[in-house]
Amino acid sequence: MAKRKTIPQSIRFEVFKRDLFTCQYCGRKAPEAILEVDHIIPVSKGGDNSMENLVSACRECNGGKSNKKLSELSEVEKSRRQLEDLQEKKNMTDMILQWKSGLNDSLTYQVEQIEQTFYSNSPSINECFGEKYKKLLKKSIRTYGFDLVLDAVYVALETYDTDTREQRNNALSKIIGIAHNRHIEMSDPERASLNKVMHVACKNLSMRPKDFYQAFPTNLYKSEQEKLILDAILAAGSQWKFEEIINQIYFGGNNG
Repeated sequence: MAKRKTIPQSIRFEVFKRDLFTCQYCGRKAPEAILEVDHIIPVSKGGDNSMENLVSACRECNGGKSNKKLSELSEVEKSRRQLEDLQEKKNMTDMILQWKSGLNDSLTYQVEQIEQTFYSNSPSINECFGEKYKKLLKKSIRTYGFDLVLDAVYVALETYDTDTREQRNNALSKIIGIAHNRHIEMSDPERASLNKVMHVACKNLSMRPKDFYQAFPTNLYKSEQEKLILDAILAAGSQWKFEEIINQIYFGGNNG
């Protein structure tokens, strides 16, 4: 029978961080729930202490310390158990605070990297991001990831002029939107394609998004039709003509 090795505190912390301090069986979170580290493949069946074989589990889901209820224990044992639980909850709280502090430090560093990248082409400019914008960037990094937001910075720098403060502010205002659109492209290509068609229509035909969605049968659209619809937009020249072409494409001219 394999000998069980004690899981180091550092490994327990990494498992809890990875699982966002949440029991992977019932969804309860620390510190309300006391978390333990459970082996996916038991040690008795050859499981080890690798991160891939470890998962966060609350004490109840993991079987608890003992099958005995508190009511069945002596007063001294009850007190001891309760003190141990209080200490374990304090330990959980301390680990969560340490984790959140690390997240904030990491996000702050990543925002600084984005700031340096944005101003790298203009080293003589004495500007920096405002605190409100930094908070928006941190939220975007949490949502889309650092690499995708940094990629959006490069796209903004390539797409928009940054010679004046007004131009730089305009480029900055586009970064989060670019990151959002890139995220959609990666996670929902159909929606990304429809968004592209909508933006081109609004730009070329002086339409509002509301007008586009009223005129366009979005439920029938497929991304493989993108070129066909973009060509229709460029050929139309006006909203009414675009609606006429779309009616012909999707309904054979019989939807008027």
